[in-house]
Amino acid sequence: MKRFTSLLCVLVMSVFATGRANAGVLSIAATEDVTWGMDGSMFSITDGYLRTFGTSFYYRSALEFDLAGVDGVINDADFFIYSHGSNISGTVMQVHGYSGNGTMEFADVTVDNLLAEFTLGGPLMGYSFNVTPFVQGLVDNAVTHAGFMIRSKFEGPFAGADFTSSEGQFGGISPSLTIDSAPVVQPVPEPSSLAIFGIVLAGAGLVRRRRNV
Repeated sequence: MKRFTSLLCVLVMSVFATGRANAGVLSIAATEDVTWGMDGSMFSITDGYLRTFGTSFYYRSALEFDLAGVDGVINDADFFIYSHGSNISGTVMQVHGYSGNGTMEFADVTVDNLLAEFTLGGPLMGYSFNVTPFVQGLVDNAVTHAGFMIRSKFEGPFAGADFTSSEGQFGGISPSLTIDSAPVVQPVPEPSSLAIFGIVLAGAGLVRRRRNV
């Protein structure tokens, strides 16, 4: 009988453990970021700035964030960038999203998936964008990295900004992706169901005991 009682306790504890879910907020730094020239050349992967001005040399910038450990329901996801160096106030900028793989490729800055549009203010300004539906879609499709491309809306003239890169050499503020997520919660049986389950197990134990008499 003790064996069956112990088994019941273990099963009940397992059922309740299955129903637990720990919501958490992760602030993720960019694992990769780079400025691309229009000809497909990288400006510098270790420079402190993402120089995004829509010109042949300082064309567009891209960043990727590792989504390892992010699953379930995305309650909120915010992408943050900070303008620190040269800044052409009044320039209209865009943020596009793409499915990253942890490796920077020129194709990353050719995507057309507009997530946000904003106008540059003065220098030393931060910009935050809610990208919850975009990140949820990546997680649902098991994409390993969230990719973001930054560009000037009207390219050709020198217009844009120096955004700090993941190295954070200027201003000490780096781009980030903050995600508030919660794993999918498994339903926990109601107390009445557990009570019936316990009675069945106890009865099985009693029958076995009588057979051994």
